[in-house]
Amino acid sequence: TDLTKVGVPVIFYVLGAFVAVVQAFVFTMLSAIYIALAVAHDH
Repeated sequence: TDLTKVGVPVIFYVLGAFVAVVQAFVFTMLSAIYIALAVAHDH
C-alpha cells in the first residue's frame, strides 16, 4: 500500500538520524573529556 511505501523508509530515516545524533554526542563527550584531561594541571 501507499502507507507502507512511505512509512517504512521514514522509520529508517528517523532511526538513521537518531544514530547520527547519538554518535555526534558521544564523539563530543569523548573529545571534551580528552581535552579536559590533557589541559588539567597537576599540583
